[in-house]
Amino acid sequence: MIGFAAASVAALVFWSIVKIYSASASDGQFHVEPDNGKKGPPVTKPTIIWFHSGAGYSLESLKTAISSGLITHVMLTYMHRADADWKTNADVRKAIEMVKKSDVKLIWGRNLWPYYANKNIKLTDIFDPNYYAREIYHLRAEGKEMGADFVAFDTEPYADSPMKLYLKGEKRIRLTAMELQRLELVIKEVARTTGKVDFVFPAGSLDWQHPYNILAGLGQSRIAENTYYANEKTIKAIKYPYEIFGAYVNTIRKRPENPDSPYFLVSDILDNSQLWSKRKGLFLYTDKEKVRAVAKELVAYANSLPRVSPVQPQKSDSSE
Repeated sequence: MIGFAAASVAALVFWSIVKIYSASASDGQFHVEPDNGKKGPPVTKPTIIWFHSGAGYSLESLKTAISSGLITHVMLTYMHRADADWKTNADVRKAIEMVKKSDVKLIWGRNLWPYYANKNIKLTDIFDPNYYAREIYHLRAEGKEMGADFVAFDTEPYADSPMKLYLKGEKRIRLTAMELQRLELVIKEVARTTGKVDFVFPAGSLDWQHPYNILAGLGQSRIAENTYYANEKTIKAIKYPYEIFGAYVNTIRKRPENPDSPYFLVSDILDNSQLWSKRKGLFLYTDKEKVRAVAKELVAYANSLPRVSPVQPQKSDSSE
């Protein structure tokens, strides 16, 4: 488990600056004025991604999270394109418009594998470069049509996906060394010829022979899921590369099914930025049942920060 430290004065000042000036700084940077009156080094607002599923997450929770002023991106996901049409889901369309009307960036996400529409899906598709190229094409086309800023893939299979046989559970079919090498060559070729999507998750697996470690090569910024829980040992055990620190946030720390890996509170993950500040960003995830309460905790955290008065720029002396 991780021992959570109280927020330092420096952290409080930093978050206060982010909160107050984020809407007014066009370049996303703020300068702290030291006592000598000279402009200090820039403080860049950290990338914080809020996860929102189009399959049941409330619009109220999304509005609340955005209103905190701490969120920079919203990742809106909606199953696989064969299972769900974003144009016919009123809540998904409203979520898109809500994000676009804010100063928050929109990441449009799809699952790489169909949940239910698996009539034409074969296990051998995992080795088919055309399958990946086709999915990337459609993901980008959807993102462009709705005006998303970025696109993302979730490579974990759900529901009735046949890819669970390769990717899910302790009894999954493990690919041989030659098959893993084949998959790696396919993903590298797709990335070279088609290009990577902006984000992908999971970034990998603690099992170095798991295909997740290779499929993550489809994305430029890889989101870690082995960081989801407050277990320092697990986080330190991560060997695969990742750019975004994922955190499963909740309103309670206690996790009965795994006491050694408790949930993060909003305050835990934001106060202890040393866990993720060396990465390119933070990804906040919670489930449908807790999303409203967690969004409110985000607002409460923002409101708890002390106010910091803006420093007025010094006027130049025209007589000089």
